[in-house]
Amino acid sequence: MFALKSVEGLSKSLKVCWEDGAAAQFSYLWLKDTALRPALIHIDLHTKPEDLQIKKDLLTVTWPRYTESSFTSQFLRRHITHGDGKSYVNKNIINIIDHTPSESSYCPKILNEKGCLMTSLSLAPKITPMGSYTWTGTVREPATQWPYLQQIPSLVSAEPLNNLPSSVYLVDMYLALDLFQKKEPESFNYLVNYPWVYRSGPFAAHHKLLNIQNGKIVSAIFNNDQRCSDVPMNEEFYSALKKFGIILTNIMKLVKINPGQILFIDNQTTLLGAPAECNRVMKICTYS
Repeated sequence: MFALKSVEGLSKSLKVCWEDGAAAQFSYLWLKDTALRPALIHIDLHTKPEDLQIKKDLLTVTWPRYTESSFTSQFLRRHITHGDGKSYVNKNIINIIDHTPSESSYCPKILNEKGCLMTSLSLAPKITPMGSYTWTGTVREPATQWPYLQQIPSLVSAEPLNNLPSSVYLVDMYLALDLFQKKEPESFNYLVNYPWVYRSGPFAAHHKLLNIQNGKIVSAIFNNDQRCSDVPMNEEFYSALKKFGIILTNIMKLVKINPGQILFIDNQTTLLGAPAECNRVMKICTYS
């Protein structure tokens, strides 16, 4: 274990020195992204800590509004980027297999190429989910569901569990990426070529933002909350991410699901989210 010697706040990064002579810089954007993942539209490209404290092997950073995050000496050492642009963690992430999602038979039969289907529970297709979970009243940023699986669910459903309507956000990823490419071509190319890795607990998977086979788009996958931030990124990445988030926000549609109804969406082309909503209890099911 290497003890921390000093820490210096620079204009856009933090310089950390250890007792053994090692030193490294970490951008404020990456440190905050790692500890306090902001929503896309809340990414602050000018973020800067208000206070820095070190105690042996622990660095504590105080951000605006007095929120704190702590980083151990071991964590920071593992994320030092060397001259080749790679770190110990970076090498491990690169080894995660790149997997292209495949469409299940459910999507064309249920969705009829429309991307979503709203129907009554009595008329809903009788298919067995691979998993389910509950959304309550907190905000949910539009995202691909369960992207940390190598073969992500191809179909997702949402239905209210109490006798109250529930609202969801839907984002057409084809439209979002088309607008992104036209309005911000450099940022589009940056994110399309970025090695996205998603992680949750012991599960980790690599999925491209845009998958094309034989000239046809087969999937467009994105989840800000579950993307892995193990690799220290620069300001260009976060700038592109924020621009993409603005486009997603501008085109997302609000859909109300009444009691007794169920909504099916294509999880590989449509992002699902939800606004803050009092008393919401909504079941989300995933299908292989």
